[in-house]
Amino acid sequence: MVQSVVEANAFQIGKQYSADNRVRITEANDLHLTSAVMGNSGLYEQTIQLKDGFLDARCTCTLSEQPLCRHGVAALLEYHRWSKPRPSRKDAEFKKNHESKTVVVADPAAFPDSSPDLKLSELTVFIEWMQQAVRSIERGQSVPALPSSGSGEIFSWIRAVRHLDDRRREGEEIQVGLEADLRNREATLARLTQQLEASIEESKALQHTCKDLQRELTSYRGLVTKAGDVARQFEQFDAEVKAIAGDLADKSIKLEALADSVKQVTVALRRMDKK
Repeated sequence: MVQSVVEANAFQIGKQYSADNRVRITEANDLHLTSAVMGNSGLYEQTIQLKDGFLDARCTCTLSEQPLCRHGVAALLEYHRWSKPRPSRKDAEFKKNHESKTVVVADPAAFPDSSPDLKLSELTVFIEWMQQAVRSIERGQSVPALPSSGSGEIFSWIRAVRHLDDRRREGEEIQVGLEADLRNREATLARLTQQLEASIEESKALQHTCKDLQRELTSYRGLVTKAGDVARQFEQFDAEVKAIAGDLADKSIKLEALADSVKQVTVALRRMDKK
């Protein structure tokens, strides 16, 4: 049953872990199992329990194997192998007294029989249901409903498989949502990349414009320098013109005085001529 619902690689590795005696059952009963498995990268702890006919398995590893990782498979196989012999209480006490002090192992004799006698017809019902479930899963459909006939144990197995299928579907829905979110993020990233490239091109254009403005500013500075030289020459010419104008004013005054003198002489000469 475990092999039919887990990944093939996870089942083979978990089976090898169990065969290599890497599994230690720390606590177990008919509804709850805790264990520790020495994997290739370290020691991992598992908690496997049956809730309302559904199997809930957790492991401290980070593997994405579903619905059970290789360590959970190893723990279930080891529990199945360990609980089958049903040793006597005396043997269990001897094993408990000689077990490592760091691991507490429950008494196997205290386990209730997890595999009650089943009729062949009930097993046939389960096998037929499993075949239909496998075909439905291959077609991407939901697993069939509970069969009309069967025992409570058969129903618990089927409910566990249905629970695993529900979890698988939830995982697929989550995966679809994550893929859609990833596509949206990729589209956003592409848009931001285009905007960044456009901004880079605009920045390059602005840099060229800035260089042109710097060259024009340098040219204007040269023109301002020349204008300053012209202004200084103009001031010099203005000073020279003012000096010439002053000289002309002085000469004009002298000429006016000379003209008055000439007038006076002319008047005097006229008077003398009349006499």
